[in-house]
Amino acid sequence: MRIGIRVIGLIFSIPPLAHWMGNRPERMAPLMFVFLVPMILIVVSIASGWWGLSLRYKTNKPRPANRRTGSAGFRYVFGYNNVLRLGSDSEGLFISSWVRLFHPPLFIPWHDVEVGEAKRMLFQRYRILTLGPANRVPVSIDAKTSDRLLAARNRAKVDG
Repeated sequence: MRIGIRVIGLIFSIPPLAHWMGNRPERMAPLMFVFLVPMILIVVSIASGWWGLSLRYKTNKPRPANRRTGSAGFRYVFGYNNVLRLGSDSEGLFISSWVRLFHPPLFIPWHDVEVGEAKRMLFQRYRILTLGPANRVPVSIDAKTSDRLLAARNRAKVDG
């Protein structure tokens, strides 16, 4: 945190920028937004495991027909609530975020998805899907949503 504050302090002490700002702190708000939001997004992407998954599973494939907007918790801590597009087909699991900065769309083949048993916490049922052979990122998804996503995989097993 201190390093980030020092970096921001150095950026704002650049002579032309400091002269432009003068004693008007309201001019700092847009600059803070421009620098702070991307820093937060990259930290969340790395810490949640999305960045590591994107190194292997980044995709440009079109979204499958079986898709919906949903929520998921990455690594039990980072909640992507109602900002994800989740989809599946016979080949794998598609995950993309409404926020594309440092969160590219992912397509994870079924052989790299480990499906856990449905569990209950208070009044909500959820299922943990562990993604990737190397990173092994646990993602908790609502049980009803995960059942719909897994239905495409199960249909492929029956057909194949």
